Amino acid sequence: MRFHAWQSVLFVVATAILAGVFRLLFVILSVLPVLGFLIAWLSSGLGFLAILFLWAVLVAKAAQGQSYELPVIGPMAARFVEQGYPR
Repeated sequence: MRFHAWQSVLFVVATAILAGVFRLLFVILSVLPVLGFLIAWLSSGLGFLAILFLWAVLVAKAAQGQSYELPVIGPMAARFVEQGYPR
């Protein structure tokens, strides 16, 4: 249970960082004429759907009692659980 909690916290932090990156990408691409604005909307929408899908998978796996480790976030969460954070 602690693993899922830590992975969830780290996932939210990573999602916030990705949201900032998508926002910056949107600003940069929307400056380009006609096609840039379309690509900006499509990339933002696709990024949102990817994050939503990944979140749904993580919730389903946690509800089933399975531990699904994300590539970068999972080992960090496992390390936090082993070290006993928070102290």
